[in-house]
Amino acid sequence: MRARLPDLAVAARARGAALAAFTCYDLTTATGVVTAAQDAESPVVLLVSSVTASGPHGSYSAAPQLDWSRMDAIRAATDVPLVLHGASGLASTDRDRAVSAGVCKFNINTELRQTVFDAVSGAVHAEQQRGLDLNSLLGTWRSAVAHRVFTAIGDLNSNGVSA
Repeated sequence: MRARLPDLAVAARARGAALAAFTCYDLTTATGVVTAAQDAESPVVLLVSSVTASGPHGSYSAAPQLDWSRMDAIRAATDVPLVLHGASGLASTDRDRAVSAGVCKFNINTELRQTVFDAVSGAVHAEQQRGLDLNSLLGTWRSAVAHRVFTAIGDLNSNGVSA
C-alpha cells in the first residue's frame, strides 16, 4: 500500500518509533523488503534507484560519532520530521537516542548490501554443486534481505508498536 511519507513520519514520531528506508537496486531486494514489511506489519520506505548503485556507500572504519547537541538544537528549532542518512552500523543505543532527538526515518543501505553479499557468497558453492540453480540463489538473496529488514523494523519499532 502506498502512503504519503510525511504522514508516515509524523505517525512514527508520535509513537516514539522510526521508519526504515531501504535502497533497492533490483526486484529481488525490493521483494525481500516488501515481504519483511508485510510480515512485521510495519511501513518501510522503498528507495529505488539505479543511479546510486555505484555510489559512495560503505562501512564505517570506526563507530560513527553523532553530533547530539546539533541534533537536539535542530529538533528544538523545528517540528519537521528528521531523516538520518548513513544509519547502517549505528548502535541500537544511538538509533534510540536519534529517535528521541526527532529522527523518524533512517536510511539503511550498507547493512542490506553486506547481508546480500554474505548470504550469496555462502550459497554460491552449494548452488554450483547442485547444478547452478539461479532461482535458488535469488531465493537465498531474497530471504536474507527479508530477515535483515524484519530485524531493522523491529529495531526501529522497539517500543513494540507497529504502524
